[in-house]
Amino acid sequence: MHEQEQANGVRRRHPWAATATEAFLVCLTGAAIAAASLWIARPALPGAPPPPREAFRHRIDLHTAGKGELVLLPAIGPKRASRILALRKAGDVEVETLLAGAGLGRKGRAELGTWILDSRD
Repeated sequence: MHEQEQANGVRRRHPWAATATEAFLVCLTGAAIAAASLWIARPALPGAPPPPREAFRHRIDLHTAGKGELVLLPAIGPKRASRILALRKAGDVEVETLLAGAGLGRKGRAELGTWILDSRD
């Protein structure tokens, strides 16, 4: 099918033609790459533990962070992150007010002290 007959009678394959084995290996390699990239980019499973604190490379600013960043903080889940975003939309508030309004007590606020940043200072 992909072979051409030359004038001297010798059959030669087209340079881009692939055998069935080569085509299979190319498809298999592509499928493996796609599966690996989907595995790496998968979302965290519900109920999965949060990433370890060592995973934080920088502090998170409560005045600019989105919900995805807020839920990475210890003791902040989706509900508390939504409360912080709602309080932030309501007006200009301090970090302590945001955390207290999200339902964190003194102990929780003290624990988060090393992980948050106040850009308004």
